[in-house]
Amino acid sequence: MSVALAYSDALAAYDLGPAHPLKPERFVLAVDLMRAYALLAEEPEAPASGRARRVEPETVTREDLELVHESGYVDAVIDASRDPHAFH
Repeated sequence: MSVALAYSDALAAYDLGPAHPLKPERFVLAVDLMRAYALLAEEPEAPASGRARRVEPETVTREDLELVHESGYVDAVIDASRDPHAFH
C-alpha cells in the first residue's frame, strides 16, 4: 500500500483566522517532522521506499467533494469560506 500526502509549501500562507485550530505553523511543523524522520519522500519512487509520497494539491469540483461529503456539509463549508473571520 502506498500513502500520499497532499501538501504544498504554499499552504503556509493559508489563514482561517486567529481562533481556528488549523494554524499554518502546526501543519508546516508536522511536515517538517515527517521530513526529518525520513517519512516523506519528495520523489516518485516513494512507494517502493516505504515512505509517503508528497503530491501537489489540486482544485476539485463540487462533484468530487460530494464523493466523500454530504451536500449539506459542502454547502456549510462554502458558506463559511465566504468570510472565515465571521465565525470567530
